Amino acid sequence: RMMRLMGRLRSIQALYMPAAMTFLSNCRTNLNEAEHIKEIPVVFPSTLPVPDRVSGCRSGLDLIEEQLREARLQSSLNSLRNHLHMKFRLLTYRKTNVKAQGMITKSQVLLKRNQRQINCDTKKYRAAWRALENLRGEGESGWKKLHHRDVRMMGNDENSALGMEQKRVGKRTRDREVATRQANEDPARMSDSDGYSSSGAIGEEEPALEGSRESLVRVRAQVGEGYRETSWIW
Repeated sequence: RMMRLMGRLRSIQALYMPAAMTFLSNCRTNLNEAEHIKEIPVVFPSTLPVPDRVSGCRSGLDLIEEQLREARLQSSLNSLRNHLHMKFRLLTYRKTNVKAQGMITKSQVLLKRNQRQINCDTKKYRAAWRALENLRGEGESGWKKLHHRDVRMMGNDENSALGMEQKRVGKRTRDREVATRQANEDPARMSDSDGYSSSGAIGEEEPALEGSRESLVRVRAQVGEGYRETSWIW
């Protein structure tokens, strides 16, 4: 059935894209001997050289393909974002809930399938981007090139310096609150054998806590509050 559809496509191309038949004859001479349908190339206007595209294609076909590629770029980018969101959810669920060996194996299968979907969306975007670059000229497609480093989750590059400083200040603040609450509940238990109360120890921690807060403010001033280096796809 697919071979019949390909034959019908070739008859349409002979009418609207005669340059495609010449291009196929120059590229491969054994198209009739192909065993699988995936081995037979489908020729678009973007596949042809510029002189053949101008003289060997009916006018307006390149504009139709541009609209097709624009739609493919948008749909593949949306699908890529959705699958990256799914990956983040799957990783979060595995980290917090998956414990047994059976659950770990199942989560790995889900993550591998999700990664295949991400790779497929990436290939679709890159193929459409290359075709649009061939049609409009290099650097004139209006879309960015998708590099390997661009395919990442939204919160994957959260600034670690700010996060560590927040954790450090938060731990000291919690320890101080616990010590204050214990001192208010039982002052005698917090005093030592020399007669010093726990309020002195808490007071000694005040400069250290203030210094940590100043350090946190300094780090925020350097990297920006809530700063994340996200990919351009978001």
